[in-house]
This record gives sequence, structure tokens and C-alpha cells, in this order.
Amino acid sequence: MHLNGSTIIEGPDLPFALTEHCVLNSDELMKAFIIGGLNTMNFNWVSIFSFNNQTWQYGHDLISARRMHGCGILKDGNDHIIVVAGGMGDSGPLSSVELYNLESGNGWYSGPDLAKPR
Repeated sequence: MHLNGSTIIEGPDLPFALTEHCVLNSDELMKAFIIGGLNTMNFNWVSIFSFNNQTWQYGHDLISARRMHGCGILKDGNDHIIVVAGGMGDSGPLSSVELYNLESGNGWYSGPDLAKPR
């Protein structure tokens, strides 16, 4: 759903049912990202919604499946970097950090670990 003036307009369905995921929105890129989460198992999937053409597409999979994690977008010069950190993995709490440069599009790479699992 989105707001059009004072009216709420229904948007497209999510690609699949999911909980405990992380959602990022970038007005500058006109995209929203659903990262990881839980359905019947932990997911390493990334789904990207384009506001321009109102469609979903799949992005590069995370290195580690995770849920209940933190995420954000950092701008480094002209680059937009998605940061995903911590959460719960298949074998418990995670301390790993994953990064993705949206401009290069070369997939996820490891960042420095958190001081302790979160």
C-alpha cells in the first residue's frame, strides 16, 4: 500500500509470505528491498520492488540465511551500500556482517564481524 494524497492505494502482493525480515526503502533509487526472513525456514533471499514499473525481482542471495537482523543503506560517494548485520541463523545468533554495492551489483561480500552475535 502507498499513500496518494489522502488516499491509501493497495500495491502489488509480496512475492511470498514472510516474517522477521528486514525492509529497506530508497526514494533516491525508487526501490524497496526485502532481505532475509523466515517462512518455514530461514531465507537468504532478497526481493527488490521497483516503484517505477511496480514489479518485483529477485536480487543476489545473502551469504548466510538470517532472520531478525538489522539492515540499512549507506551512501559512499555515488555508491549505495546495503549493510546486513547479525540476526538468527540456522545454528543460532550471528555476528556476521554482509555488504552489497548496488552500483557494482557483484553480489554480497563479508564485512567486519560484530563484536558479539546479536
